[in-house]
Amino acid sequence: MKITAIDTKKKGELALMRVAGYARVSVDTFNSAHSLEAQSAFLKKRITSTPGWVDGGVFIDLGITGTKTDRPGFRALMEKCEEGEVDIIVTKSISRFCRNTVDLLATVRHLKDLGVEVIFDENNISTFSYTGEMVLTFLASQAQEESRSISENVLWSIKKKFERGEGIPHDLLGYRWNGSDYEIVEDEAEIVREIFSMYMTGLGPKEISRVLRERGIKGLRGSPMSANTVTHILRQEKYMGDSILQKTFTVDHISHLKVVNRGERDRYYAEETHPPIITKEEFDEVQEEIERRKNEGSLECNWKIVKSPFTSKIICRECGRTFRRRSNKQKNGKMYYKWTCGERIDKRCGSGCTAKSIPEWALYSLTAEILGKENFTSEDFDESIDHILGGSYHQVTFVMKDGRKIIKKWKNQKGAEKCLEK
Repeated sequence: MKITAIDTKKKGELALMRVAGYARVSVDTFNSAHSLEAQSAFLKKRITSTPGWVDGGVFIDLGITGTKTDRPGFRALMEKCEEGEVDIIVTKSISRFCRNTVDLLATVRHLKDLGVEVIFDENNISTFSYTGEMVLTFLASQAQEESRSISENVLWSIKKKFERGEGIPHDLLGYRWNGSDYEIVEDEAEIVREIFSMYMTGLGPKEISRVLRERGIKGLRGSPMSANTVTHILRQEKYMGDSILQKTFTVDHISHLKVVNRGERDRYYAEETHPPIITKEEFDEVQEEIERRKNEGSLECNWKIVKSPFTSKIICRECGRTFRRRSNKQKNGKMYYKWTCGERIDKRCGSGCTAKSIPEWALYSLTAEILGKENFTSEDFDESIDHILGGSYHQVTFVMKDGRKIIKKWKNQKGAEKCLEK
């Protein structure tokens, strides 16, 4: 019998291990960039000076917190590991790799399943060692607590800045932050003034957006200004030289989820924090007009839009919002119109509104019927009917101007064309 050893190595020969480094700093500043460069240089030297290690590159993240796993450099490193191109990861410390205990352990276990070892050089820990995970859990908890402490200190300093009337600066259309103050960019400021002016002439955000697009005017980041952007500009108090501080806040140091401040935290109103682009009087006039259109219905306030007699007249009996006109194209090519609750159209989260839509032909037909008319006319409707309650299945309630309520049902579209004749 002959026995031969398989894949034996010569005496003194070492298996080559593909080793990648990982470095990270949380804040994107000159000093942080220098720190990141030092980390990278250290890891590079550590890898190239170790016998049996092959340099697999150093992956870096600049200005990204360690409580997040969705980091470009970290993600690229994980992809290399999953593709089987890395055997060992070397990083300076646990806090550089991850500050979230749960995510750290999940990542380390996933890498272990892939056959990838992680070495935390400063902590002298290997995930392949017998006590590695136990020690790692303890030290990772310390790193997470350190992150929480740092976060609380940062939040405290930000709160003190707000109390002094100092905000967190950022560029706006019409303004640039020069490091100490806002400076007006005059060509952009003129666009801001024009937006406020157009709104007061009767245009809505969508129409203003269309006008700006047609003229090739773009926003701060070089993209066309949407209706939402226009609305944000009209609501932005900074254009009159004041600042509302802490409009948003971060929920916690782990998720870093930023939410709108609806009273959960203190807000601060600081006056005359920078040069204004428009006057306070102009800003206040626009806010009053926004509220007027909101209360009366934007279609009622905008004389440039062709309105239906039923606009702002049909009210949902479930949620109280008005119905809006919608159109669908039928198989025969004809357009079919119906009225649907605005809450259902907007699909607001948690609204729960189940109001049924109303075909437009039924509204015309039933209105003519209760008024004793052969055909529908908007004059008769405006004169006799205050509003309509909708939302029930095949049923509406007409609320008359004399206080009466008339319930009407519809079945099909038979005879509808006659009442729609103008």
